[in-house]
Amino acid sequence: MIRRIKFSGRKKIDKKDIEISFESGIIKNLNFNYSNYGFSENCDVWFEIYRKSEFERFYAGKIKNITLSNKETDILSEDYDCLFNLKVVDGNKIKGLCKQIRLYPKGKENNSILPVKFDDSENLKERIWKIIYDDAGPVLYIRKEYKSKLSQKDPELFFLIYPSALKEILIKLLLVDKISKEEDAMEEWQKSWIKFAIDLAKGEDLSEPNEETIDVLTDKFCSNNRQIFEKIDFEE
Repeated sequence: MIRRIKFSGRKKIDKKDIEISFESGIIKNLNFNYSNYGFSENCDVWFEIYRKSEFERFYAGKIKNITLSNKETDILSEDYDCLFNLKVVDGNKIKGLCKQIRLYPKGKENNSILPVKFDDSENLKERIWKIIYDDAGPVLYIRKEYKSKLSQKDPELFFLIYPSALKEILIKLLLVDKISKEEDAMEEWQKSWIKFAIDLAKGEDLSEPNEETIDVLTDKFCSNNRQIFEKIDFEE
């Protein structure tokens, strides 16, 4: 496996230290808690937002006085989920970076490891659901016609879709990409998912995963969420 070594010395910024709000295509506010990173107060902050082939970059000001507010952008105008990067720059050097973070409109925030998007485009063709990977990792696409019947917290969604979706992602992560520990991960989403898998395994050996390993992890997910499945009211 090819390992990616970083020599830049730049600091990874935790997304928990960044708060962004937007509404109707306008960035309303950007707050960044930089106190724990040791950045110079003369550093500049740049905010990048993108979706598919669309990309915009905004200068947010000096780190001690971020002024990005009420900024209009066409990327947000369609109310779709987006991705963003935040960069702390000193001269021509990037000192800090938070990248590939998923961005949602106000009131639709989603911290799930597997975001859900209801869609009626050609992405799904004839399928009811499909896992599609973007720069920030896997997204669960579900046909838009089911939006009124399912929401991400509905037990039906867990019972009918999540176990199979989870299994598909674990197969890619553990068997195809051959990532079984955090040090092997080259992308942020891979790190998040391998942490999830390790926590799910709880003592199971993931060093040499196989199809049986995937089945065990999927069964554990179902067992851990049994209380959700028990809430399903099946019609006679």
